[in-house]
Amino acid sequence: MALKEGLLKYMSENRFTSLDLLKILSMLGVIILHYVGFIGHGAKFAEGTNNIYVCSVLVGLFTYATDTFMIVSGYLLAQRKKICVAKAIELLFLNLIIRLLIYFFDLITNKASFSVNGLIRNACGISYFIILYIVVYLLSPYINIMLNRISCKSRRILVSLCVFLFSIYPMIMTVSQILTGINLSEWSSLGKFGNQDGYSITVFILMYIIGAAVRLDSKKKGESVIRYIVGLIICVIANSFIFLIQNRYQFAPSLSGYYNPFTVMGSLCLLKIFTSFKINIRWLKIVLQWFSEGTLVVLLASGTFLEMLDVEKYAQGRSVMFFLHILISSCLIYVFCIIIWFIYKNTFGRFINFVIKKIPSVTVS
Repeated sequence: MALKEGLLKYMSENRFTSLDLLKILSMLGVIILHYVGFIGHGAKFAEGTNNIYVCSVLVGLFTYATDTFMIVSGYLLAQRKKICVAKAIELLFLNLIIRLLIYFFDLITNKASFSVNGLIRNACGISYFIILYIVVYLLSPYINIMLNRISCKSRRILVSLCVFLFSIYPMIMTVSQILTGINLSEWSSLGKFGNQDGYSITVFILMYIIGAAVRLDSKKKGESVIRYIVGLIICVIANSFIFLIQNRYQFAPSLSGYYNPFTVMGSLCLLKIFTSFKINIRWLKIVLQWFSEGTLVVLLASGTFLEMLDVEKYAQGRSVMFFLHILISSCLIYVFCIIIWFIYKNTFGRFINFVIKKIPSVTVS
């Protein structure tokens, strides 16, 4: 009976199930990108294999992972007008529990020895993504009000200006620095220390603004999705090529990163493509909703599972086996992370929800 009520609740929610699928793919992409990262840039693949090209294609397909997650967040939260501190606390608590679980797992597998300092260090550690996401989440009502109060034309100008200032311009500075050999880090619009591969609150806010603006202008009907498919294909090819160039020449600063214009525009294309259709198959909607709930656990815990894999061994092997190992292991890691999420949700999650349920939200007007 409880299961039936839960299913009915899922079915009655006004959800964008196609975006649940996109969130799943984005976090699967995080695992795949981390897998490639474990091999390392400049890695020497076995002669006679196409493994470097396998990596380039996968990077070209999934490099939009983080940007896509943020642009989807902007789309889904575009109408939000409440500051929910309880949600921020919930995310911090989730980070704490996952960090401690990873630490205890390392103790069990003899990867670490217990110490008070080690316990405190792991408890205080936090993923950059979580803290930046919380900042954007808390600011989102104010961003939404600003975007709602300006005209459609002004929103487009704002989005175009932000894309130029925080994506195109930083890429111009990166290419200029590579070509001239002159340190142009302080010319960056993303931070004092250069573009930082886009690990910046600026890029997170940029993607949120794009997603929210798309949502506010989504009332227009009849827009062709073909140009976004073509645009995505161009971005995939460009990012695959950038990976090959970066892998060969080891440019510093890196040409790839969350600020990369092809990554930003590819994420926009993905959003437009996935909002152009609906998923009406009931069982599939339920499965996608369940698997999209624990995406942040995938982000936090997937690295621990990747460390258990002999990644470099497969990178030196046959291309087909290498490709299959990446896909199968990434899917299995995702499933394991979702299992961890449901265990957390029904244990620690209930506790923190009980603690924070009386924290009021603040309506922004």
